[in-house]
Amino acid sequence: MDFVFIAGINRSGGSLLARLFDGHKDFASYPMEVGFKFDNTSYGFLDKITGTPTYIPDFNENINPVKYFDAEKEIISYKWGEETSGKFGIRKNYLEKAFYEKFIETDFNHELYVKKLNDYCLGVKSNQELFEGKHKAYFESWDNGAYFKNPRYVVTHDSGGLFLSDFSKYFDEFKNSYILLPIRDCIGYIAAEKTRIARRFFGSRRFSKPLPPNFLIKKFDAYDLNSIITTWLISISRIKLLQEKNFSKDRLITYKFEKLVEEPSNSMKILSNKLKVNYEDSLVSPTLCGKKWLGNSQQGKNIGINQKPNQYYSKILRDDEINFIKNRIKDIDIIIQEKKSFEVNLKDIDDKYFFDIDNQRKASLKANTWSLYCSLGYSGFRKLKLAKPNSISIIAYLFSIFVMISHFPRLLKQRLLPGLGKQNYT
Repeated sequence: MDFVFIAGINRSGGSLLARLFDGHKDFASYPMEVGFKFDNTSYGFLDKITGTPTYIPDFNENINPVKYFDAEKEIISYKWGEETSGKFGIRKNYLEKAFYEKFIETDFNHELYVKKLNDYCLGVKSNQELFEGKHKAYFESWDNGAYFKNPRYVVTHDSGGLFLSDFSKYFDEFKNSYILLPIRDCIGYIAAEKTRIARRFFGSRRFSKPLPPNFLIKKFDAYDLNSIITTWLISISRIKLLQEKNFSKDRLITYKFEKLVEEPSNSMKILSNKLKVNYEDSLVSPTLCGKKWLGNSQQGKNIGINQKPNQYYSKILRDDEINFIKNRIKDIDIIIQEKKSFEVNLKDIDDKYFFDIDNQRKASLKANTWSLYCSLGYSGFRKLKLAKPNSISIIAYLFSIFVMISHFPRLLKQRLLPGLGKQNYT
């Protein structure tokens, strides 16, 4: 088996592509994000956020697979304000990425997973065999292997995957595997990020409901817009630098998220051809464990593919914010918007259109400097700005109380009827 790694940034649409692969017999797609190890070997102060570099450790025959893959039994917190999502993505009748589905009958056998992980990883001779064993153990322990039918590819997605410190090692260690890089329109990316930060400000956090109305989110300004724009610009420069490396056999594929949702059939035919699998109609229907996936969008549930994912931005962003964004990104944004194809080539575009690309090119050559660059580039982009309390602050406090009261039945259910219905936030 080989691997497909969707390596994007947050809000770039990678979750959708993972769910489109889900229904095809040649793919086994993880139900949650799966990345590589965080690189905490350079600096001890790096936060585990988008931008934090990850790495693939050198293979070691004496690896303890349970510790290596963080497969120890998880401890889930249900306490209000301290709730956590599951690291395996699955609990009794609960899937982390099933954001809007009310009930999914499913389960994950952790004891079986640990047993199979130890069995399959015993005596392996390479990272390829090690990860094959891990993936096989995982899917065979989820609903008795119902979603694992001798696939050609295992699909993983990581919203911080673009910052893997050494892409060359991925292609060297996994000889016939691919990396897919999504690019999302900056306005849509920032509208989604602002919504995410505002929801935390209003106390709704990652709950699917109740949500603060858009007019309140539009008024919200206690966030660092300039910093969020910078993260998008850094990611575009990163993609250009990766494309310049000319990885063999076209195994690095960069695509436009908007083109995927506007023309899903044509886009998935291109990917099917690249991955050398038969195109099937199932590739345009997002599913999660074989059931229709309603998305994890900040704007509510989707039936199938939302073909206009950025259309709502004017309901979220004020005119002054939109003008500020456009002024900062105008050159590179125009270039990307003019590209009408599904795949995007940035390597032949002049460096002058890219943000801080000379410094990023130098920094990415060494793990230590790359870690520091990412840490500084993404530092605080999701943090709330310190400001004097105002009317929005009062509304946010009252709304947070409303959210807590609304979730009291769910909290009670967790205590009395564990495993029945939606148990946690996602």
